[in-house]
Amino acid sequence: MWEKSTETLGYFLAQVKSVRQWIRKDDFIEFDYTVLLHEMPTQEIISCHMRLTWLPGRPLKVKHSCASEGHGAEEGSGAESGSAAAPSAEKGASF
Repeated sequence: MWEKSTETLGYFLAQVKSVRQWIRKDDFIEFDYTVLLHEMPTQEIISCHMRLTWLPGRPLKVKHSCASEGHGAEEGSGAESGSAAAPSAEKGASF
């Protein structure tokens, strides 16, 4: 969603709705977040699910999925360093 921000369209964090930490058997730290984004200027509230996976000393990996009545479901992870776009060898719940 953040990649969709433009000069006339922006997103602001309205609420962190829930947070859950996953217990893993490896050294990775993993959290699930459900957040509500406020889309400007449409005033629409968009629900997004985010999974953050991190191994200390390595880049953070983020996967997200957002949905709203007007937009449908959108998924993404980004393609830059530290994103979830690169293949990884970690184990755990799949997103």
